[in-house]
Amino acid sequence: MASDKFRPMTTWTSGSKGADQNRMRIVHLRKWFVLVVISLHTISAVNGQTAGSKASVKDRDPIGEEKPREKAKPITEIVPFFGKSVREKGFDLPLPFGLNLIYTNMRQHAAVSDLRIGKNETPITDITIPDPFSKDHNVTLRGDMWLFPFMNIYGLVGYTNGRAEVDVDITGLTVTIPNPFDPKNPIVLPIPDIQIKESIEYNGITTGGGTTLAAGYRYIFGTVDMNYTWTNLNLADNTIQTFTVAPRAGILVTTKEAGNGSVYLGGMYLNYEQTLSGVADLTETIPALGMLPYKLRLNGRNPWNALAGGTWDLHDRWSIQGEVGFVKRKHFQFSGMFRF
Repeated sequence: MASDKFRPMTTWTSGSKGADQNRMRIVHLRKWFVLVVISLHTISAVNGQTAGSKASVKDRDPIGEEKPREKAKPITEIVPFFGKSVREKGFDLPLPFGLNLIYTNMRQHAAVSDLRIGKNETPITDITIPDPFSKDHNVTLRGDMWLFPFMNIYGLVGYTNGRAEVDVDITGLTVTIPNPFDPKNPIVLPIPDIQIKESIEYNGITTGGGTTLAAGYRYIFGTVDMNYTWTNLNLADNTIQTFTVAPRAGILVTTKEAGNGSVYLGGMYLNYEQTLSGVADLTETIPALGMLPYKLRLNGRNPWNALAGGTWDLHDRWSIQGEVGFVKRKHFQFSGMFRF
């Protein structure tokens, strides 16, 4: 029976012949680190409420010359609650319901900490994971409703496929096994240095919901979007949970020829610190280890990034939005919205 005790062994080097011979056989160990890179998938968290021209604005007066137009009528005035009294005070309110189809492309990095293996959860310190990252494509359908004049609530469902690059070095591991000839002196065996360089493809479904607080005065507006999502990917047994906050502020603009829109700047905070655990099946590659439990902690390396974008209203009912994220975490997003 294999023991679960592991400890660093600094005299073992990755250049040994035995390490070279065994490294190709240790394919199941990549399962530990699949969970590292799939945790990078948090794309749907950026799919919040369209900013700008769909906010409740008092004494609306966008920059530019506005083309006279007939406003579309909502299908109901039950929501937003208190909407009638707010309109009477000079606020311009968006139509109460919306459907939004969103495409997002994101690249981001993650950090791994506190990797433990074995039933005793022995910490592993001699591990190097240089700059792991993922590239993802996501399509999300979001439905929303203005519950109050300054508060929008929404739910979303999305599909993601992506690719993650893993480059891992693990050194200095030993395994202790019983000695059948001398039970008081167990046998300590070195485990060859492990190098894992993989390109992993994955896909999955995200669901979630959130709320947006939005208001403006004349041509200035601000929004704060908050949401929580759950992601189930084909390579993981665990559900990845993500919390996002995205403040935005900008100006309303208009042209007589092309209609109304907005431009804005903002930031996005994305937090997905999580502990993942499972069992790696090493019975074929390293029989002495058998079914090896593991646990690791994951979190975003850079929780904040900057963003900039704009919206354009093709009509009171139809609008489009484009947004880019930069500094540390990068994303591009394009969406179309229908309101009624």
